[in-house]
Amino acid sequence: MGCKKIGIVSFKGGVAKTSSAVNIAAGIKNKNPEAKVLLVDADPQGSVRSYFQLRLKDKADFADFLIDGKNPEEGFHQIKTDGGEIDLFLTSKRLASLEREIAGKPKQDELMALRFKKSGLEDKYDYIIVDTSPAMGLMNLNVLTFVDSIIIPTDLSAFSVPTIEAVLSNRETLKEFYDKVPSILGILPTRMDQRSTNDKSALEFIKTRYAGKVNVFDPIGLDSGVKRAAIKKQTIYDLNTRASAQYEMLTSKVLEILNG
Repeated sequence: MGCKKIGIVSFKGGVAKTSSAVNIAAGIKNKNPEAKVLLVDADPQGSVRSYFQLRLKDKADFADFLIDGKNPEEGFHQIKTDGGEIDLFLTSKRLASLEREIAGKPKQDELMALRFKKSGLEDKYDYIIVDTSPAMGLMNLNVLTFVDSIIIPTDLSAFSVPTIEAVLSNRETLKEFYDKVPSILGILPTRMDQRSTNDKSALEFIKTRYAGKVNVFDPIGLDSGVKRAAIKKQTIYDLNTRASAQYEMLTSKVLEILNG
C-alpha cells in the first residue's frame, strides 16, 4: 500500500489543528495496532511538543533533519495509545529560520519530501500525520509537496469560509507548478457549540457551499475534554468524552476514504 501522508492544514490559529493532528494519529493507531504511525510537528512554534509538554532530546529534531539532513530517529519521542506507541518527530524554534538557512539550496520547496525519501523514513511508516503552522510560507509549501492528502480544520466563526478558501486557492495555485498536489480528504468543523444558532447556521452554510465539491466531516463539538486531555498530556481517547467518540468516528471515516 505504501505510506499514507496526511497534512492537517489551516492558515488560521485556534481551530483545534494540533489537537486534531494528535487525535487522528492516535485514532489510526488504535484502529490499526500493527500500523506504524509518525506524527510530525512542522509548526515552528512546536505545537505538538507543547501539547504533550515535552522537552527536546539532545539529538537531531525535525528542524535539524530538514535543514541539515541529520539522522533524527534517536531524537524521536513516543506516546502510548490503546493500540500501542506512535512516534513523535518534534521540532525546535530553529524551524522558524528555515527560509534563511536553506537560501540558495535547490528544490527548497520540496526539501521535506527529499529528506524523507533519502533517509528512508517514509518507508518505515504506514501513516505520517503532519501538523502545520497557521500561515502559508516555505514550511507549509514543503508540507503540501510532501503529503498525499490534507484535512482542513475550521472553526465556525465569520472567518471560517475565507480561511477554507485560502487553503483551497493555494492548492489550486500549486497545480500550475507541480505535477502532483495533495487530495482533500475533507473540511473538519471544530469547536462547534451545539447550543449556538450561529454555529449551526455556519455549519449548514459550509455544507451547502461545498456540497458536491469538498467532503465536510461531521463536526467536533466544543468539549472541555479536548483541553483537559492536553493539560494531562493525553490523547482524547484517554478520556470518556463526547469529543473522543467524535474523533473516533472521524478517524474511521478518514481510513475509509484512504483505503476505499
